[in-house]
Amino acid sequence: MTLDKINDVAILKKFNDYLHQKTGFIFEEKDLDKLNNRINKRTTDLSINNLDNYYDFLIRNENELLELINHIIINETTFFRHEEHYAIIVAKLKEELKDNPNKYRFINILSAGCSTGEEPYSIAMYLKKNLPESIFNIVRITAFDISSFNIRIATAGKYPTIKTEKIKEKIFLNLYFRELPNDEGYEIKPEIKNIINFSVGNLFNVELKKKNFNFIFCRNVMIYFSSDKRRQLLEKFYNALNNNGIFFVAPTESLLDAKDLFERCRMFAATYYQKKTDETKETRDKKSAALAAVNNYEKKSFDNIQKSAGVLTNKEFAITMANVRRGYLEIEFSGKFEDAYKTEIINELKKILQKQREYNKLILIMNNVNYIDVSVLKEIGKVLKTNFSNFASVLLTTNKEQLLRIFEFHKLEEYFELL
Repeated sequence: MTLDKINDVAILKKFNDYLHQKTGFIFEEKDLDKLNNRINKRTTDLSINNLDNYYDFLIRNENELLELINHIIINETTFFRHEEHYAIIVAKLKEELKDNPNKYRFINILSAGCSTGEEPYSIAMYLKKNLPESIFNIVRITAFDISSFNIRIATAGKYPTIKTEKIKEKIFLNLYFRELPNDEGYEIKPEIKNIINFSVGNLFNVELKKKNFNFIFCRNVMIYFSSDKRRQLLEKFYNALNNNGIFFVAPTESLLDAKDLFERCRMFAATYYQKKTDETKETRDKKSAALAAVNNYEKKSFDNIQKSAGVLTNKEFAITMANVRRGYLEIEFSGKFEDAYKTEIINELKKILQKQREYNKLILIMNNVNYIDVSVLKEIGKVLKTNFSNFASVLLTTNKEQLLRIFEFHKLEEYFELL
């Protein structure tokens, strides 16, 4: 039995709201057809041919929510994905434990949304191969996923050849897998399995012990959540990390909306996020008072600057003086910055900055940029580096994923720091 094509958006939105409330997952309105198709697969299994009846059944049966999730979640994961993150763990642990090897009783790592287990197994294998035995012996990995189907696969640790043949460094396959009979694939060896605790868990319901984890992975999971659910989860991870804790997301994700919780860092051409250390109330109050005094002085300075600053605007884009804050000169960009206007942009930027050579730090604010050509961004960087050496630091701040990806993939660190 199959459901007819459902055009009733209202009932699908009810499903969407319920899933969001319970799991954090949310489908955009343009993707409701996908949600409909995946619900249909489950209702076919149950011989239910009415979405209203299935919705009533779903909200009365918590186990059914887990079964529906198994139909909804589609996982694409491989072994040793973004391996540079594992290299960061090795480097950090060797550095931290060099002078104090007994600092930790256990090194705790969390793989949140672990899918079918490739991520936590990859972490364990990489650490086993690259850490001294004394350090590896105290590594413990906690891994959970909302899908019971995924966790059954992860716990078994058995994978078809199509999965294992994608492992580039065959030494891992030779050291930590055993071949299954009848060409059925490979199984993870016990020495790797034994340090990982797999369980079914909802990110929003699972209890995480405060300051328990040294490293947390949550890669390609929060992209499916609304901003409020994402913030709720980031605060949960923040509290679960110890004071030196490190948080990993996928290279195409960012924590630009959580600068108060995590500091963006770079190592091995990869990004990771360091937990910002706790501050006492007294320290925060002192900083606030100092900042208020600085801002009062800088407002007067900015009023004087505005009188002499240049401003570039046209129907497509604008460059304007924004502020002077904590000794930084701020310039705001908005609109589209395309290659066709590159010369005009550069010339006007030079005019603005030539009048402000007494400042040694510059912040380029790009929160309101709709589009920017990488060639324009590179040219701005070259001009600043060549003609305005008085700026010891040029920082770029943005809440746009497009700009973050440009920064990652075009190696712009020689021109800018990402704030």
